[in-house]
Amino acid sequence: MTNENQTSEQDSSEQLSSFIQTYNLEQQQTFELQQDHDLLKNDYEQLQSKNLELIANNKQLNNDLILASKGISDAQKVATTLTAKTNELGRVRATLTATQQELSTLKSKGGTQRLTAQVKRLKDTNEVNDKKVTRLNGDNNKLSHENVELKEKLKATLSIVQALNDEKSSNQPCGLYHNGDHHLVIWPQKTTMQRTDNTQFNGTNLLYLHQSGRGGFITFDPQSEESKFCDSPKGGLKIPKHVNEFANQWLYKINVLQGGDMKEEDRTAIDYNG
Repeated sequence: MTNENQTSEQDSSEQLSSFIQTYNLEQQQTFELQQDHDLLKNDYEQLQSKNLELIANNKQLNNDLILASKGISDAQKVATTLTAKTNELGRVRATLTATQQELSTLKSKGGTQRLTAQVKRLKDTNEVNDKKVTRLNGDNNKLSHENVELKEKLKATLSIVQALNDEKSSNQPCGLYHNGDHHLVIWPQKTTMQRTDNTQFNGTNLLYLHQSGRGGFITFDPQSEESKFCDSPKGGLKIPKHVNEFANQWLYKINVLQGGDMKEEDRTAIDYNG
């Protein structure tokens, strides 16, 4: 009986030792897999953060490109490229989300060998996704540089448009003084005027208008250094037939056909003196 008891105790001790070793090995493998899982989770979170940043950058670039496309013809091409990059980033993020879901599913179901193989596959997938993110970062940097150039071109274009608008505004008559029935209008074009002795001088003038509709230029004669209302021509001021016909046609078009609104074409000067 003593020998049998000793043998039984020895077998039990060996079984316990073997169980402990197996258990410790499994615990070590589980711990290592958990570490791999944590590393993958951290990589995923970093990639997700990068994706959010890239998407935000793409949104800003899209907004800038929408503005730039109004003045620069090739902005539409850049905007299309950015949209494609944004869609590709969306697919990468979807892949990473699926990866996280697969990890959670495997962890809940167990299976050491299967989890080990899956972790390796997921690591490989994340490496591919890292390369995609790096490439997309490079593409976005290039597009950002192109967008800066487009914004500079747009700025230059807007400056030219503003200068043209300023020049156009400076060439338009402008009301200067209004007092009862009397009005003074800045006449933008320099005009050559004739003195009573038939000598001439050139200058910028004010147009005087009475509320009745009658008026004339007030000129500044550099010789006398005085301003005066221009005299009527000999025989009185009479409008020639051809001038009256042109005025009638122009006024009819503006006031009747266009309801009082002038178009750009209506401002085209007809200059027979040039």
